[in-house]
Amino acid sequence: MQTLSRQLCNKPGGGCCAVYKPDGRKLSKDLPGDKESMLYADLDMVWIMEPKRFLDTCEHYSRLNLRWLGSDHEEKWNMGSF
Repeated sequence: MQTLSRQLCNKPGGGCCAVYKPDGRKLSKDLPGDKESMLYADLDMVWIMEPKRFLDTCEHYSRLNLRWLGSDHEEKWNMGSF
């Protein structure tokens, strides 16, 4: 990259990464920031099921028009049968 005197890209590393469980707990150890590293993890897919019960990824429950529940207490008159 053509950065000013290549200050940003002149040494390896400098990035950050981590592996977190779906409930937010950190699984991985911190990697040194001055070395190139690769982070990988084996995840148990059962961990995903519990948080998915509480997380609405399709936004069905965040749509107000689908969540509204009301009742109409006004009296209605029958127009007749056809």
